[in-house]
Amino acid sequence: MNQANERRIQEHWLQLLRGMGAQAEWVAGERCVRARLPLRRGPFPGLERSFETLCLATVGVRHVKCLEPEELFQLPMVDIGGCERCGQIEARIREAWEQQQHALQQLRAQLAALGAPAERSGGGAGLETPITSTDGELLAAAGPRSQLVLPGGGPLAGVHLARAGDRLLAWDNTWESATDLELAVTSRMTALARRAAQAADQQRFDQVRRGPTANAALAHPGLAPRPALSAEPAESADSAEGIGTGRRILLVGPKLAGQAVLQRALRERGFQVHVEKRAGAVPGAFGQHSFELVLVDTDLGRAEGLELLPTISALPGLAALPVVLVDERSRPARRQAARELGAAGYLVHPIDPDRVAAGLAAMAAGRRQRRFERFAERLAVVWPERPATSAGYTTAVSRLGLYVCTQLDLQPGNTAQCVLVVPELGRNLPVRVETVYRTPELGTEDAGLALRIRSFAEDDEPSWIRYLRGLTEQL
Repeated sequence: MNQANERRIQEHWLQLLRGMGAQAEWVAGERCVRARLPLRRGPFPGLERSFETLCLATVGVRHVKCLEPEELFQLPMVDIGGCERCGQIEARIREAWEQQQHALQQLRAQLAALGAPAERSGGGAGLETPITSTDGELLAAAGPRSQLVLPGGGPLAGVHLARAGDRLLAWDNTWESATDLELAVTSRMTALARRAAQAADQQRFDQVRRGPTANAALAHPGLAPRPALSAEPAESADSAEGIGTGRRILLVGPKLAGQAVLQRALRERGFQVHVEKRAGAVPGAFGQHSFELVLVDTDLGRAEGLELLPTISALPGLAALPVVLVDERSRPARRQAARELGAAGYLVHPIDPDRVAAGLAAMAAGRRQRRFERFAERLAVVWPERPATSAGYTTAVSRLGLYVCTQLDLQPGNTAQCVLVVPELGRNLPVRVETVYRTPELGTEDAGLALRIRSFAEDDEPSWIRYLRGLTEQL
């Protein structure tokens, strides 16, 4: 449409709307008309408040977009072709609203069937369902066209996506549980964040490659290089570890043990994978290593995977370790039983690593609840590669975590080597740790680091587990 025709159409709308009794005026640039209409038929069903007028803008030849109140902004464009009175336009908008409300009711029923809670949002114009990401619990908005609007926090915090549609996730009819939905959302968010980071890195690289004139652009806050870290740099999301960042997964059962392709795929995505074919081997495995997530076959031969849940929860040093049951086929009754026994999720063979990897990493990170029991033990901590003044002591220890009071400044994500002095063992334990967070500020008396234990030296991990088991028996 050329500019003259577009102007003529919008001039027609301006006069028509004014003739209907609406307050209509040109929008800056005179490409469309903004109008405010009185409402005559009472409140919109489902909304938490009522209003007497609505504001809209003309779009093209026969459509309008609702601008105010904000509850109606979520409606798609409404066709008002042939309308000659404000009441007719109001009727079209109400019809669109009723269609959206019906679609939301259907979507809410779909979420309920998965076991996913959904609450009204936007004053009644939409739905929200909680999603656990690596940064805690977020809310994903549920739209009327069987789409989820991905939350802006977690992996997408501060991320500018290339297209608005990237934040939409279409409903997948293969989802059978809230875990499926959560894994899909988390995986999509992680993939989008990684893509955005790669694009930003490529942009910085291209600017540097073009020469000195482009280097000045790097001073822009959105393109500035990351500041130098005071310790070893954190491993990037695209490193060899990738999504799992070294999280430890235990696979239990004959079906999982026989899936070499799945095991290799999980390792390629940054997980440390340990396999036990028999349920009876699980306590011994936890006596040698500490796992952050367990996947269990529902069929374990003489036993069921459900029976293993209380066994795992009773192991020393564990608080609420996430356990996911994996079934041969979907069984709603078994899924419900798993949920009632405290399982973190329910999956069905075959497992698609691309689909579930990010969600498994989020579960293994333990953001929703504490995975390992903490003990208030004071052990001396030495940093061999740091000044003696940086030595500290623990105030809390667990299977794979420490809180160390120290003036050492290690930024979140950095890894370093430290030594735990454990008199009860008669020797010291060198461990590789990653900084999770620092609190409070440096210089205060109780400044310290929350650390995740990434690895032990040689066979020291069983010794550490025996030490913690002794603390458990003392309680």
